[in-house]
Amino acid sequence: MRVRVSGFLNGSLAARLLERLRDAPQDDDEGERLGLVIDLRELRDFDDVGYERLVAAQRELKSSERRTAYLISRPRIRGMVFKVIHITQDERTRPVTNLAMARAWLTRQDERSYAETSLDRAKTLLERIRQRSTSRAAESA
Repeated sequence: MRVRVSGFLNGSLAARLLERLRDAPQDDDEGERLGLVIDLRELRDFDDVGYERLVAAQRELKSSERRTAYLISRPRIRGMVFKVIHITQDERTRPVTNLAMARAWLTRQDERSYAETSLDRAKTLLERIRQRSTSRAAESA
């Protein structure tokens, strides 16, 4: 399921988004929970009321136990989405930059959260940097 939002996220647009999310089917024909893509690539900006209502919408999504992917392209919108995810503590929600990443997240079988996955990636990157530094130090000695 995919919901697109464009323009300026204010209170009325966020209220319409919440209404669309409530009306969206939650399960497929076999009774499996449907994942949700919220496409914010055409969203230009937001105000405080729009942000607060998006938080409220995300809280409802969290209670429905749906896996959600926010499709985003602008850094400011990405920051807002990270804050929404942090405030709601919804481990089934992830910001993504393309539809392939959204599909991968929505169909992923494990229950690892975005934060756990990000932490593991950061640890792997730090280990690679340490190994390169050690190798370079050994070569120059």
